[in-house]
Amino acid sequence: MPMNAYLPTSGPVFDPETVGNMGKAFESAVTILGIDPRDEAKRTAVARFIIRLAEIGDGLDEATLRDKVILALGGSTYVALASNDEQLMP
Repeated sequence: MPMNAYLPTSGPVFDPETVGNMGKAFESAVTILGIDPRDEAKRTAVARFIIRLAEIGDGLDEATLRDKVILALGGSTYVALASNDEQLMP
């Protein structure tokens, strides 16, 4: 399910660029964290976290959103490696 499906119908409105960054961060994060496409509970948790970050962190880019989610949800090893080698991203 794409990130747009998780966006709230009321509350903050995100510009198209932010929504695009959120979607890319979401797809990258669930892939890196190894979340099965059928595991809707985990995918929803990642999406909600990204939405919250976007609400409080005006102008967060895709990489920042992705790395914050991964770090918060258990992928600290990946974030440490990625900071040394930006080509690591699949």
